[in-house]
Amino acid sequence: MKKVIKLTESDLHTLIKEAVKKVLNEGMKGYNPNAVYIVFDGTTHYPVYGCDVEEEINTNDVEVVEGPFRNWDENVENRVEDLNNEAQGAKYDKRRFYY
Repeated sequence: MKKVIKLTESDLHTLIKEAVKKVLNEGMKGYNPNAVYIVFDGTTHYPVYGCDVEEEINTNDVEVVEGPFRNWDENVENRVEDLNNEAQGAKYDKRRFYY
């Protein structure tokens, strides 16, 4: 005898999302705790140390978009600024003047 399970679209979305996260987490090799990664939360890019990446993923549902970088320096800050400008649709030239 077959059983019928009724799911809303939201329930199905949640089940799939949790299953995908579980599979992805099983395959992760880990993040270098001393390195810096750039993450994206759907609206903003920001840098995070490797030791905090897993917590950011689980807590804020972020995606790692770039990294690892050796240091949290001006280059990382500039890259984050560029990514945020791109995400917000801002145009800019190579001399870093924004308009």
